[in-house]
Amino acid sequence: MYKRSNFLFVWILAGAAVIAAIFILLSYSGLFTSNSTVTANSGESVYTAAPEEKDAQPRDQSQDQEQGQNQDQPDKGDDEEARTDAPPEPLEEDSAPQETDDLTSALELMGQEEYGQAVPILLKITEQEPENAEAYAWLAACYGSIIDEVGLFQKLKYNRLMEEALDMAVTLEPDSALVHMVRGNRYLNAPAEFGGDVEKAIEDFTYCIENGMEDADIYYSLGQAYEKNGEPEQAAQAYENALKQDPDHTEASEQLDRLGA
Repeated sequence: MYKRSNFLFVWILAGAAVIAAIFILLSYSGLFTSNSTVTANSGESVYTAAPEEKDAQPRDQSQDQEQGQNQDQPDKGDDEEARTDAPPEPLEEDSAPQETDDLTSALELMGQEEYGQAVPILLKITEQEPENAEAYAWLAACYGSIIDEVGLFQKLKYNRLMEEALDMAVTLEPDSALVHMVRGNRYLNAPAEFGGDVEKAIEDFTYCIENGMEDADIYYSLGQAYEKNGEPEQAAQAYENALKQDPDHTEASEQLDRLGA
């Protein structure tokens, strides 16, 4: 009897243990499933939320960059108004001193008998200022001086260039004493076959003197023209006038001595 009771008690305890174990397993399984779901859901939510945050971040940075660029860039309308309201640059006033400096440089080179170097400067002036008769006149004078330094074929070339420059100067300012002086020297120094004409040279030099160009060199050139034209007395008078303008004019003094005046 006692043994049967113990055996029954043991079976009861075993059954209770099995039931408890099943309950524990069921509870643990539900808890695990719940935790797994939460973890998965939370992981999913984090995973899905992460791209949104990553996507949002570049958008914010690009917006900040665009805002910074907009702040750095001036307003186009204001800039256009500023350019419209700004006074035009005085181009003509700025270019005039440069042309004057170029002409001065060319004349200095001519004074040093560097005619080949003066030519491109004078050509530049005529390109920038096509109506500058003075530049054309000095350009013709340079070509005329170069003729004496080159061979026959080059003489033909520079004689043509001289005539073209001189024609432009005469066309632009026919009453200019400077233009008459350059043309007079051409008539005086060029051979007859190249357009030389002593009488026309006398006319041009006389015109220069009558129009205020009383220069020692003009009087000397006039004396040369009179000599070539066979008029020694008028030549001597012109040389004397040259010495009145410049007592140290060596060429005029030598010509007077040669004429015995």
